[in-house]
Amino acid sequence: MKKISNTTKITGLISIGLWIIASILLFPEKNGKAIIVSTAVIIIAGLSSQIIKDRNVNSEQ
Repeated sequence: MKKISNTTKITGLISIGLWIIASILLFPEKNGKAIIVSTAVIIIAGLSSQIIKDRNVNSEQ
């Protein structure tokens, strides 16, 4: 089974937690919803890229 490192898991949890806090703060702003969605897309893309790298590294070992 391809494992994900603890560092990636912790980074993911922190990123999602900070995104939730920022979403709550930005929601009432004029362009808040667009910023929230675009930030979510960036976070998901970064995390998926890191997960793919971790799986490739662990599969080589």
